[in-house]
Amino acid sequence: MLLPTSVVGSHGLPGWVWLAREAMEAGRLGATDVRELMEDATQAALLDQERAGIDVVTTGEMMRVRFIIGFYDRITGIRRLAPPRKLGQPLWDTNTPFDVVEKIGAPDGLGIVEEWKLARSLTTKRLKATVPGPYTLLVPLRLGGGYRDKETLLADLVAIVNAECRALVAAGCDFIQIDEPQSSPSRPTSSGSTPIAASGRRRAGS
Repeated sequence: MLLPTSVVGSHGLPGWVWLAREAMEAGRLGATDVRELMEDATQAALLDQERAGIDVVTTGEMMRVRFIIGFYDRITGIRRLAPPRKLGQPLWDTNTPFDVVEKIGAPDGLGIVEEWKLARSLTTKRLKATVPGPYTLLVPLRLGGGYRDKETLLADLVAIVNAECRALVAAGCDFIQIDEPQSSPSRPTSSGSTPIAASGRRRAGS
């Protein structure tokens, strides 16, 4: 295939998904209900892509919360703070900030492997995984917990992303997209590191 087609990653959420999320946040859904919701929403996203003739489909990211915020429920060593703004359209200043209180980690992963495996069971198309990059995950984190600079914190985020990518490969994924909307490829940090360098560490595992 000369020019395979794909999509950026996320799919529009139907109204019923928003209603189901509200029910989930209110505690009105059990574990089986949530699993069925994930499967139905993912199936809807996959069918739209297949009908459009997309060659490399995605999970649709149907259960992710505001792009990256849901991932922090799976990261240890942080404490949730109140968002600085709650009115108006969702933007970066409505995202929840977090204080870093100790060394961060993600002992059970970011949940992307489970997301990908579910979609893999629902389509025969080639399926890519979309993973947030460490620079993007760094945005809502406030230094603390022994971290004196962002570069040290970034290194631990790189390790988390690298581990998730390795787990995806072990699960059979052969197409991983790293999303870094918060960085310029050549813009250095105070230590001279760049997103390109961090990308290399993600792949190498260093």
